[in-house]
Amino acid sequence: ITLKEGTNTILSVIASDEAVLTWKSDDDTIASVDQTGKVIALKAGEATITVTTQDGLFATCVVTVTHDLVRIDEKEETCTANGNVAYYECSVCHDLFKDEAGTQPTTEQEVTIPALGHVLTLVPAKEATCTEVGNHAYYTCSHCEDLFTDETGTQTTTLEAVTIGVKAHSLVAVEA
Repeated sequence: ITLKEGTNTILSVIASDEAVLTWKSDDDTIASVDQTGKVIALKAGEATITVTTQDGLFATCVVTVTHDLVRIDEKEETCTANGNVAYYECSVCHDLFKDEAGTQPTTEQEVTIPALGHVLTLVPAKEATCTEVGNHAYYTCSHCEDLFTDETGTQTTTLEAVTIGVKAHSLVAVEA
């Protein structure tokens, strides 16, 4: 039989009413069994369950325990957050796998795509005129297009905050 980690089943045997049954697993770390025949799948692998009567008669059942895998979809990295390739994670033991069968193990490092980091360009300060707006100096990121007041990309700002409005005309009367 095949069971997912963390699940269980009850094995049954047809024996005479007088038969005393003894249940045993050859690997209690993979699948354990109690004296009622209840098998608990503990971790991925294979174990053989044997039931024996007091007369020495026996039967076996191979239990294959598989991971209970959940697909983790691909996620794009951003300037400030890591991304990842698609992979599978066991909901019980949290091991990671490249394939949905759980046969190709992987690691957190192998599935992680590092954050891009901001690529900042200085937008120099520009004086406002009577006809054009100006701006305070700021930085813009070519990846995410966010605006920053500092060259390290830690202090965000808005276009409205860095914009300097047009200056009013200063008219002087000229005598004719």
